[in-house]
Amino acid sequence: MDIGPASRETPGAAPAMKAIHRQKDSWPAVLRAFLRPVPWRQTGVAFLSSLLMAACYPKMDWGVACFIALIPLFLAAWFLLPRVAFWVGWATGFVFHLLSLYWLGHVTVPGLVILSFYLGIYWALWCALVSALAPGHDVLKSTANIRLGAASAAGWVVLEWVRAHFMTGFPWNLLGTALYREAPLIQIADLGGVY
Repeated sequence: MDIGPASRETPGAAPAMKAIHRQKDSWPAVLRAFLRPVPWRQTGVAFLSSLLMAACYPKMDWGVACFIALIPLFLAAWFLLPRVAFWVGWATGFVFHLLSLYWLGHVTVPGLVILSFYLGIYWALWCALVSALAPGHDVLKSTANIRLGAASAAGWVVLEWVRAHFMTGFPWNLLGTALYREAPLIQIADLGGVY
């Protein structure tokens, strides 16, 4: 299936919205309804990931939510073009870091905003990767979905490792650290670290 710019247009969409969504004629009706040409729907779903991820860390401390926290963002990125997914991912990461690093605001509010702005870039890169790798196929083809899932997980791990080491690093609030209370689940961390 051709996934060039012409095939990504949504029939009947407003001119400004035509180039944001992937071709979805062969997708189930539930997914087509989710993806009507209004990008704020995907953005709203992506922000759900910000809230779920923030809930994984103190004060709420629902660590096991990390297993589902990225699903809304993944779905939103899957159905958007890479350039749009980049900005949705950045905004989601920005909001997550504002929420999870709230305590930094007691020291420096501009520092919190600048740091969140910077850390959101890693989320943006991941969303662009997911969007670029998302196949323009029927969503129910399992082999392509398994490849996309594996590549997306590997991409997240690589970006977290880079974030933790690049320019002196910032290893706070990595996805695996949310499970610090779940000792049976984190025993493998002695082999590869929190990544």
